[in-house]
Amino acid sequence: FGIFAKVNIKKNDIIGLALLSNKQKKIRSYIGRFTNHSNINNAILKELNPGEVFAISTKDIKEGEEILVDYRDHLFE
Repeated sequence: FGIFAKVNIKKNDIIGLALLSNKQKKIRSYIGRFTNHSNINNAILKELNPGEVFAISTKDIKEGEEILVDYRDHLFE
């Protein structure tokens, strides 16, 4: 399992919503559920709005390339 780019993605683009959360519930999207770990990551997970965590590219990602995050990075900066 994994998440793969369907189109070319530029550095700093928002790839998509990974997690919605409030006091009662957390809902993960496919990006939040199936993005794999790598020490050589090309995306981060970052809270852009309260309770909304998005995957954001940290470098250009080519169509067909797997989107990877480093699980050791802090989820909320």
